[in-house]
Amino acid sequence: MRITPSILARQAVAHINQNADAINESLERLGTGRRIRRASDDPTGTVLALRLQSDIALTDGDRRRVEQALPYLQAMDAALNQAIAILQRARELVLQASNDSLTTDQRKAIAEEMTTLRDEFLQVANTRVGDRYLFSGTAILTKPFVANLAGDVVYQGDGNQMKVTLSNDEQVPITLAGNAIFQSGEDVFAVLKDAINAMKAGDGETLRANLLPRLDASIQQILNVAASLGAQANRSERTVDTFAAKAILPIRPFARFGRRCRRRSGNLPTPPDHPSSHPLCCQPHLALEPRGFHGVTAGKWSGRRMGNRQGRLNMSPLR
Repeated sequence: MRITPSILARQAVAHINQNADAINESLERLGTGRRIRRASDDPTGTVLALRLQSDIALTDGDRRRVEQALPYLQAMDAALNQAIAILQRARELVLQASNDSLTTDQRKAIAEEMTTLRDEFLQVANTRVGDRYLFSGTAILTKPFVANLAGDVVYQGDGNQMKVTLSNDEQVPITLAGNAIFQSGEDVFAVLKDAINAMKAGDGETLRANLLPRLDASIQQILNVAASLGAQANRSERTVDTFAAKAILPIRPFARFGRRCRRRSGNLPTPPDHPSSHPLCCQPHLALEPRGFHGVTAGKWSGRRMGNRQGRLNMSPLR
């Protein structure tokens, strides 16, 4: 078989087109920053990518839910700590009023401060975030504790909790049932009321023998809830910090290759319309055209006349 110049030319053009298709594919990958652009590129990799995307979506959903629950946990933790501080001050006043050396007027003055502490404690028990009460169970729009005319505090919420469920079935509470905190075991409001009445009556023995132990039990009762809730709040904070540290940020195309842009660094002339971060300039360029050849282009910058002096097709990376 005779090899004619036309056969050589057709073979050369076929090889050029084959190389141009491969280069176009590489440039398309460089332009999108993705190795897999369609499922047919890598079926196994596509399955893995879809699985990873699903895991990322679940993780991102958990992060948003924990971030939404965290303000409620922190507010409840702060409220319980404030309630404990109030009861500790009340205990100091009860211990002071139980001293037999005090006069009736002095005990009444202490009782006035106890009344103020009781009102403050009631306000803490009705803590809310926005328009949502934290200690009314799932009845978040209902004020949980209300004092009647007799001075007794009545619970108006329910005994349930509102929770946020994560993808691993872990539940994070965002509201609590107030009666389980302040009125189970010891009714804290009743303890404060009885202490005020005993102070006004000048009954030091009742303060020492009855109300001090009840106050200690009330403090321990709230401490148990605060310890559990504080641990949950700390864990949620660490979870949010972990999500922030391991956040999956969008990858800019070609940043992974670690190559400086040779145009912007001065190694190549910069066209007037050269963008601030051009993908092709950050990678080795392939010259597609010999001198005087205008038939093949691949990508925006691949159609330049970049042949060598001998006129042969230069397919090596530019240096």
